[in-house]
Amino acid sequence: MRHVPPAPVHDVPADESAFPMAEPDDVAASEARVRYRTCGVEPVEADEGIRGLLVSGEDVVAVRRNVALDRRLASAREPVVDSIRGDLYVTTKRLVHVGDCVLTFDLEEIEDSALAGDTVLLLLGDGVGVALRTDRPRLLRVQIAAARAARASRPELRADRAQPSSRPEPASR
Repeated sequence: MRHVPPAPVHDVPADESAFPMAEPDDVAASEARVRYRTCGVEPVEADEGIRGLLVSGEDVVAVRRNVALDRRLASAREPVVDSIRGDLYVTTKRLVHVGDCVLTFDLEEIEDSALAGDTVLLLLGDGVGVALRTDRPRLLRVQIAAARAARASRPELRADRAQPSSRPEPASR
């Protein structure tokens, strides 16, 4: 077997300033963390895209427009669900993606999250993976984490559980 030397590291940026889009996102995410720690998660006004989909006691805490959502199913043999574009609503109980169809994911089902470029990766308890491509992915990850923490700390949000559904439902717009 032939020894292959490691690739030179001179092409790797020394700091994050080489990624100009990440910097404003990092600042917004840091400011959001401070705000959530001091003020908690505060609801925003529900628009017509989500108003009819909210369940009792559920509030919208963040809205992201034009988010591409991909689902990776639990089995590698099952196909990847094509990218679906729509608006993503982070609520006190769920993530609700409203596009050509409606996809919902209960916050309690999210086991882990990670960042990969402009994508927030979510691992759900049933083995399904969700990729959310958006601008400001770091801020979105903070918003999801804050909503999850608020739900975990408030028993009244867990008592009336929204039914999780990662199956597409036709959007009623």
